[in-house]
Amino acid sequence: MEIKVLEIRQNNGGKTRAFVDISLNDIVIRDFRILEEHGKPHVKIPYLTYRAKDGQMRFRDVLIFPPRVREEIDSAILSAFFRWEREGGSGKSTP
Repeated sequence: MEIKVLEIRQNNGGKTRAFVDISLNDIVIRDFRILEEHGKPHVKIPYLTYRAKDGQMRFRDVLIFPPRVREEIDSAILSAFFRWEREGGSGKSTP
């Protein structure tokens, strides 16, 4: 499996620090999020938001990966993100 980080886009404000696009075996997947929670960044898969019948906002992952694949994706994204931050981490980057 080949995972490439295509682009990292800075987000200003809120828990989301950046948006990340990847390719997974030549399939492009956009808008992974790097969230800051408990002082550490972690990866959130692209998701949809909707209002449930009870009026509450709900979130639903767009893609579901097997745990091993998810770990590889998270690792590739976080490695690229940390490298991007060390290099200045502002604006848009194509590692």
